[in-house]
Amino acid sequence: MSTIQYYIHFLKNAFNFTGRASIEQFFSVIVANFAANLFLTVFAFLLRITGTNLEFIFKIFQIPLFIFWIYSLIAFLTLCIRRLHDSGKLFIWILVPFINIYLLLQKGDDEKNKYGEVPV
Repeated sequence: MSTIQYYIHFLKNAFNFTGRASIEQFFSVIVANFAANLFLTVFAFLLRITGTNLEFIFKIFQIPLFIFWIYSLIAFLTLCIRRLHDSGKLFIWILVPFINIYLLLQKGDDEKNKYGEVPV
């Protein structure tokens, strides 16, 4: 799958806490979110330094962007939970600082586990 396909899958499964997520999907979502945020930040910076009157665009879209940000945050939490499931760990590990990062970056199980089939 491509990064865009992984990101679309990520958004479609925002409230799906079951199943597994591959490390490729996890990193693809991180890269896509970073690229989108970088683009919006640079765009906003350019608008501000050029003094254009296009700042009203951000004012119009503040509420939808905030809603999308909240949606993305929930989707990322569910992705992290599915990522933990890929290595056979319980969702509760997401609450343990630093260990959760190690577990999220760990290679997943090569075979079916209690959370489902090997993710594609």
